This record gives sequence, structure tokens and C-alpha cells, in this order.
Amino acid sequence: VFASFSGMDLLGKGIKKQFPESQCIGGSEINSSARVLFEREHGFAPFRDHRLVPRYAYEKVFLVTTGAPCVAFSRAGKQKGQTDARGCHYVDQVDAYTQAGVPVILFEQVPEARRILSSDWKAGGKGKSPQQQLVEKLEASGYKVPVGPDGNAGILLNSAHCGSVLDRTRLFTIAVKQELWDDKQANTWFKWPDKTNNKRSIKEIFREPVEEQRLAKEHTKRDFEERLWKTETGVQYLKSKDEGLGDWFNPNTVISEHGKGVSITAMGNSRWIQFKDVDGVKQWRRLSGVETAKAFGIREEELSQFQHLTDNEIHAAVGNGVCIEMGEAMGQILRKFWDPDWFYSQLKSREKIQEDVCCLQGGVISTVNEPVEKAGKDDYEEGISWATQDDEEQIQRRVMKMHTGGVGEKTHFLRCS
Repeated sequence: VFASFSGMDLLGKGIKKQFPESQCIGGSEINSSARVLFEREHGFAPFRDHRLVPRYAYEKVFLVTTGAPCVAFSRAGKQKGQTDARGCHYVDQVDAYTQAGVPVILFEQVPEARRILSSDWKAGGKGKSPQQQLVEKLEASGYKVPVGPDGNAGILLNSAHCGSVLDRTRLFTIAVKQELWDDKQANTWFKWPDKTNNKRSIKEIFREPVEEQRLAKEHTKRDFEERLWKTETGVQYLKSKDEGLGDWFNPNTVISEHGKGVSITAMGNSRWIQFKDVDGVKQWRRLSGVETAKAFGIREEELSQFQHLTDNEIHAAVGNGVCIEMGEAMGQILRKFWDPDWFYSQLKSREKIQEDVCCLQGGVISTVNEPVEKAGKDDYEEGISWATQDDEEQIQRRVMKMHTGGVGEKTHFLRCS
């Protein structure tokens, strides 16, 4: 598996629970704290800049999982779509995967990618949403892209329907090479995940005692109006004010601890959650970074991986990912396509079989079968090596003598086997 735009790879973590044969051999991620957590999970650092991933890195990969930046589409951003350079990755990334002949590709994005946003003049000029552009590219390259219950490619999946404590909707698109789809006779069995009955509540992930800084002061509770309603997924709304999401440190929505949590932003906006303290007094709290990690499916015994990271760094790493339960739902489907005999026969049929792909510190990319490519100064600063990134050095200094070692001392491998 190659995990593009991986974050800390929560999607891959969920997939592996249902598809144990999957093994991450490479990835890309620009966020500093997410990169540290990715390395702690997989033992190697991902490429910092996805644009610098060599295309031959995909040639011995069965599955690519990708969560291209959503900020250009999400209502938590400015919603400029493909007019924002970050919004172009969703469609532009496809060429590298299809040219390498990756058998299965799993795309994750926010639902807004299905629409032409009002500020997106690029998609508007084409008359096609980013999702439509993506599907056209895939089908033109010989991939089968199954449709969802609404007749559109992909499916809108809510984490609450997968067993999570969060209400978080994402668009998942699966692309399978047509010959693999036919070989597995997928037309006879392919089915998107069913909704599950889920009575869990956000209260389950609380850690006590609550830090004083996460409690709402009395003056912050002004101007809220009572607006009681419950969503189909189980979120219990109590109060709100103004429009939008509010600030991460001062949300404009209050929900109940007895219902689901709402989608938490990478800035840490969990909304105010009303709860009863040990004295039976109703108070409002925001979630800490590790509580957010638990809400996304990280178990209590796994929280040690966040040591040396600040609260904001944890929110940034986790909030850009997907709930682990969603990865599990996708893993059940993806495993059915795994056929080692078919896969290895495809590899042997290619004229050029790449050996180990080695990314060396200092901006040199080399393989057994290809000449060395020396990256320019700009490329180096942007990401083949992340040893010069100040923010990551600060995180690494906090790590001290942990097994991850010192910055810039390691040689990272993408093992193609």
C-alpha cells in the first residue's frame, strides 16, 4: 500500500484491521506532526511533498489510498475548489497512479467535491465538478468506478454509521482496474458498507479531570439561543449562535454529551459539549487532542504515540484524517480484491521491474535500475528531505533519545516486495 496525502494514516490503520495482508511501504504528507506520527507507526518517514514522489514508487503497489487536501472544498475553508492550488491535487494525482498500473485506488474527500462551488471558476469553466473530472480520468484509463446508492460514483459514508462516536461524512471512491474487476467477478458481489446500529456517545472518550482551559467561562456563554434538535446519526444539538463553526477556542455550537460528537476540525474545533461534572453541575467543555484521537478510533493504550506533541499538533495530525472505523469498512471491501497470484502475474508481465526504491537524505533519489537524480535546492527545501524543516526539528528535539533517532541521520526505504 502507498498512502498518499496520508496524514498519520488513520485510514490505513483501519484498513489493516480488516485487510491484514496490507502493508504500507510508502507515503506522502506535508504536516509536521502527522509525519512524526506516520514514522512512529510505520518506521519510516513519508515524502514531504507529494509532487516529488517518483512515479516508479507506485509500480509494485497493489493499493493506493489517498486523502488529497480538502481545505479547498470544505466549508471549514474558503471553498475555492480547483481555483485554490490545493484543490487541484484531487484530480491531478490520478495520472501517476494509472500510468503505474496500480490495480486498486481508494480516494477520500469531503462531499463538496461532488459540486461545482460558486468560487471555483476552473471547475465552472469546465462545467464539471472535481469528482466528475476524477471519474472521467479513471474510466478513460481502464478503471471500473462503482456507483453508490444515489447513482453517482463513490459513496457518501458517515462515520457514525460505521460504529464511530463522531458524525463525520466523507466521500469515498474506489477505482479498480477493469481486468481485475472482471477476474474477481465483482459485478456479482460488490456492495458498499451497510449502515450499522450505533448507540455510542461522545461521552465515552472523555478523560478526567477536565483541564480548566477547556471549560467555557460564563461570559462565553452569552448570546447562545436554545435550538434543540437531534440528527439521524445521533448528534444532540442544544444551543447555537451566529453562522459557521465559530473559533476553535470559542465554538458557536453546543451539543450534548449523550449524543454523537460532530466532525472535529484540524484546528481542534470540537464545539462545546455540555456535560455534568462530579458535583452534578452542567458545564461546557472542548475536547483535548488525545480525546479527539480517541474519538477518531485510537484506543486508550495507543495514546503513548502522541508523547512530546502539543495539543495543537495532535489536533492537526488527527483532524485531517478519517475515523478508523471508516477505514475498517473500506478494508472489508478492498480485501476481496486481493489476489496475490493475479497481482504477481501482472508484475512479471511488465517489461521493467523496479527493485528497492531508496530515498536518501540530502535529496538524492536512486534505484538499482535507474540513474541517480539530484534534486535542486528548491526541491530539497520543499521536501525530499525534511531535515531542514524547523518545526519538525522542534518535535524531534522533544523526542530526544526515542527509537526514531536524530533528524537527518536515517536512510528511508520504500520496500517493493
